[in-house]
Amino acid sequence: MKKTLLILTLLLLFILTLSYTILFTSLGNSILRPYVQARINEHSPLPLTLKTFDLDINALHIYLELEEKNNLLVSGNYSLFTQTLDLDYLLNLSDLSRISTHSKRPLAGRIHTSGKITGTFDHFTLKGESDLAQGKSDYALVFQDFSLLKAALKSEHARIETLLKMLGEPLYAHGNIDLHLQLNDPDPAHQKGSIALDI
Repeated sequence: MKKTLLILTLLLLFILTLSYTILFTSLGNSILRPYVQARINEHSPLPLTLKTFDLDINALHIYLELEEKNNLLVSGNYSLFTQTLDLDYLLNLSDLSRISTHSKRPLAGRIHTSGKITGTFDHFTLKGESDLAQGKSDYALVFQDFSLLKAALKSEHARIETLLKMLGEPLYAHGNIDLHLQLNDPDPAHQKGSIALDI
């Protein structure tokens, strides 16, 4: 009986050590990286390259590249025990023309946005700010089970001509746009919310 218990204990320790090594060490991260890259490519509409993948017991650091000059950095802490997230992100799309081949229209210009992801694995909030169309934008997105639950956007002094250029449209207008959007239910079957637009 003691021998069986000892074998089971050693087997359990071996499995835990192996799991820890694969999930939370640099050696394990290098083994997991191609799998994570493949999973990203399965779900991303654009081809992303996983340049950095560092995962340990309570922190992560991920750097993704989309063509040259376009990248996403996610870094911060998480807890497997409480299932919580506290992450910072920075999205730099410094040259939209480089991803025009993956969109249905010619794009130009740039977008930079940064913010925080907080909450739990199945219910989290993404809050950030952006310089969209040379304006100032703040937004908050609430997700439940990775589906959008609520959204709010406040954009001020966005330049119409910059927005048109970004979308590959002729420069047929000039001016500013102020937009306040509150989406309480994004389901197309019964959308609820409000929009205030100043042009």
